[in-house]
Amino acid sequence: MALTLTDTSNATQHVSGLPASGPQTIANGLRAQTAVDGRRWSSLIVNDKSGNLLRILSPNSGILLNPTWFQTYWTDYVNQVYSHYTSQKLTVNTQASYGNVTGQVGSLGNLNFGAGGLFPKPTAADIFSCNSGPFATGSNAETNVIIPRVSAAFNRSTLLLSNTTPNGTNRTQYYTNPTTNHYARIVHAANLDGLGYAFPYDDVTPDNGVAQEGAVFSFAPSSLTVTVGGGNAYA
Repeated sequence: MALTLTDTSNATQHVSGLPASGPQTIANGLRAQTAVDGRRWSSLIVNDKSGNLLRILSPNSGILLNPTWFQTYWTDYVNQVYSHYTSQKLTVNTQASYGNVTGQVGSLGNLNFGAGGLFPKPTAADIFSCNSGPFATGSNAETNVIIPRVSAAFNRSTLLLSNTTPNGTNRTQYYTNPTTNHYARIVHAANLDGLGYAFPYDDVTPDNGVAQEGAVFSFAPSSLTVTVGGGNAYA
């Protein structure tokens, strides 16, 4: 599915989406990743009764159906992150009125942002869903703006690359750790322009960075064209 938005000044925004071969490319990528690390990436592929590709689940959907999938996948990476931020401080640019906030892992093992809240170690389900455990939003507005940036950094595996997020890294560094959201990596790579909403906070972008989520927006829209079926590159 591609999106083309034209506004009243005739300016155009376009997101190309997947080519017709995109789903198969994603399926092939997931099988290849399972061959590398032995994890359940290929189990996200759903075929019909004839063995034809029907759909591909996100890791979050896969876990909802099969809670044991990826259960220990993030454990080592999470432990490394929390060990690192025992002696180092993590700076989160909230990109809101709170500015830069600093957190550190304390004696109880939580990533402590003071007024921004406590973040215990997340599970695989927490990381892939971005909405449970330490990433569940609530009444603390400061916590609620920290959550997207920390959970995005986990999915993109950038927390050991820089002590500042999201501004300390850029898209060329996303998904480079062996433990990462390979589904998101593969989906982005399969899209014609690399854009697409591959996990719940994929709209987190460094200041002056390149947005990844593939959104189109205008206060003065004239037309929105939705193209389905692949071959959606904008001419």
